[in-house]
Amino acid sequence: MTIKNLLTDVKIATETQETLKSLDLNDLKKDILELDEKIKSFKIFLQSEQNFLKQQEQNITKKDVQKFQDFLCATAKCGGWNEYHHNIFIKIWQKYIKIDIENTNDSTSSNGSQFDQLADDFLNKVPGFTRADVTSHINWYSTYLYLKACQQRALEEWRAKNKPLKASNHIKVRKL
Repeated sequence: MTIKNLLTDVKIATETQETLKSLDLNDLKKDILELDEKIKSFKIFLQSEQNFLKQQEQNITKKDVQKFQDFLCATAKCGGWNEYHHNIFIKIWQKYIKIDIENTNDSTSSNGSQFDQLADDFLNKVPGFTRADVTSHINWYSTYLYLKACQQRALEEWRAKNKPLKASNHIKVRKL
């Protein structure tokens, strides 16, 4: 019997005094003990699944997620620039840079002319920066986008691996 059926049987058998009087107490005791055992085994199952999921989560996401988090801690939110100038930089970046940053960490070497145009446009719009400042920020932002994409990919892979696991566990739980 399933947990639900056992619980229903015990509940019906103990609803009124009349049903308790006409009931064989040994059968009721047997059902309660069986229910107790199933609940204990279910609890053990859930604890083991929880431990497994925690361990899997730590192993899968730790590497790529930690790289991104470490990068953010080491370099600051906007790569050392104030948010205003960084937002201008991003708008100009989106205008000039049309690359798949996820597939390369060294994107600056293959897109030199795009980065030169970006730097020229930024320097024309925002005074007080040098080409070296902009080049440094281009390198920082390229790394930022790459690590962010790696983190996102790791989290999506983790979710994809856990989705079938959750479905199979749901089926196992129903059988208990």
